[in-house]
Amino acid sequence: MRQMLAAFMAAVAITAAACSDETGPNRRLSPTLTGDSSVDSTPPGNPGPVASVTVTPSGDTVAVRDSAGFFATLRDAQGNVISDSHVKWSVADPTVARIEGEFGQSVILRALRSGSTLVTARSHGKRGSAELVVVESLPPPPTDSVASVTVTPAADTVVRGDSAIFFALVRNARGDTLSGRTVTWSVSDSTVAHVQAAFGQTVVIRTSGAGFALITATSEGKSGSAQLSVTDSAPPPPPNDSVATVSVTPDTAVVAAGDTARFFATPRDAQGNPLSGRAVFWTVSDSTVARIEVASGQSVVVRALRSGSSLVTATSEGKSGSGSLFVR
Repeated sequence: MRQMLAAFMAAVAITAAACSDETGPNRRLSPTLTGDSSVDSTPPGNPGPVASVTVTPSGDTVAVRDSAGFFATLRDAQGNVISDSHVKWSVADPTVARIEGEFGQSVILRALRSGSTLVTARSHGKRGSAELVVVESLPPPPTDSVASVTVTPAADTVVRGDSAIFFALVRNARGDTLSGRTVTWSVSDSTVAHVQAAFGQTVVIRTSGAGFALITATSEGKSGSAQLSVTDSAPPPPPNDSVATVSVTPDTAVVAAGDTARFFATPRDAQGNPLSGRAVFWTVSDSTVARIEVASGQSVVVRALRSGSSLVTATSEGKSGSGSLFVR
């Protein structure tokens, strides 16, 4: 169910930067990770405010060699949503699926064989789980039916009381864009935001409280999501040193269709010094060849869809740099 990944990849844009030094994208699960509090990320003597952990979706079904994404919602004792990068993920049966990438409150799993397994998120001694079912293959959808829904932008940050606009891109199994389809919109946390107005594939979201919420578009049973971050005040102005150049590494990546490639952006000032903490936006020149699966600040994971080539571009403060992706 690749379309679900958009939701969790967008969530990464908010959470991954805080935890990028904790886990690796190709880290395999060891058997000890299915234990209890011994693998919790809470430092000894420093219990966190987390009172509950909920994993969404509560269940998913994918084909062997496909990917699945899950997101952990953390709440305190009053039910308020918490943003916390200290989340550890595990799978009960690593022969059914393995962890392909951990990004704080989000995780990507790779399906290995038919079967089912629990996917568990732990934070500050609390846990939540979802079920992943892996089958040999999923039946192909009808040619003219909706096969995927992508919400853009994948993530947005606004001040409480402001509005945000999202658009649902609907495609069939061949990747052709569809129009005139019924789209319904929902917000995962009504205390953070609500649907102010919906106009088919476009929605206006009104924010009401600080926190995070998933904005989900559904059409013909297929869904896609984006993450909305709401703050109490506007973000601080950028530092005095502005971005003069952006370089993307590697400059060229070659992968097979269905695989992923990772790129990294380095913004630099006029003196050539690397800059950190700058907002970076990622795009692909040909969305039929590849799509953005994880955008995490200065890094991005791109999923190859079909043979061809595409530029993967990073933009920061009006400056851009690109790398080339070739799909076999």
